[in-house]
Amino acid sequence: MKYKSENNSVITLAIEKSDSLFCKKNIIRTKSEHISISSLTTDSMIKSISKGKTFPLNKISTEKQGVVSLSPPIGTQIHEISGFNDTFIIPSLYFIATNTDKDNISLTKNKQLFSNKPSNIKFLRVKLDEDETMFVSSYYGVSKYELDDNEKITVHEDFIVSYTKDSINNVINEKSFKSSFINAKPGRFVEFIGPCNLYIQNKSIFAENEILNQL
Repeated sequence: MKYKSENNSVITLAIEKSDSLFCKKNIIRTKSEHISISSLTTDSMIKSISKGKTFPLNKISTEKQGVVSLSPPIGTQIHEISGFNDTFIIPSLYFIATNTDKDNISLTKNKQLFSNKPSNIKFLRVKLDEDETMFVSSYYGVSKYELDDNEKITVHEDFIVSYTKDSINNVINEKSFKSSFINAKPGRFVEFIGPCNLYIQNKSIFAENEILNQL
């Protein structure tokens, strides 16, 4: 699937007849004449192992060639995750789209992270083959870490964009702190262990929101 990024904040994709793209709802900016957009019905929405929880998607397809552009509501940069035969975990906040099969997208439980964040943030489990791609958004850019066997790195949860499944080794609670400028809620530090592919963003949207709420 061919694509280009405009100012690193809008992504334009060329869709072929054989392609199907699943994207988050309400991020389609433009589409060409032959592009078809369908909302997945309740019965065909991706579902979690927890009964009653779903995550709505749009399916983008075409009977001919077409072009569609996507503009995610959160994040200042778009990043491509591809070339892996692996399963990634991603907070729904940062998910944009993927051309994997719908059956490879599901909701997953994650009680360890984001417990004090808005309840509408869910965690997606996306299985990618080497020739499949997932697009994610990040806040002020993303850094990629490839951990070797038993290599470890610790990251604050607010900066986590995506990671390969079964790579969390430990979760450490952060003590809350107060100052005259900001009253921050406690977060968590997450220790990852390799082998792992990890994507972390350069700034925290949650921390910025905390600051703006104090102004």
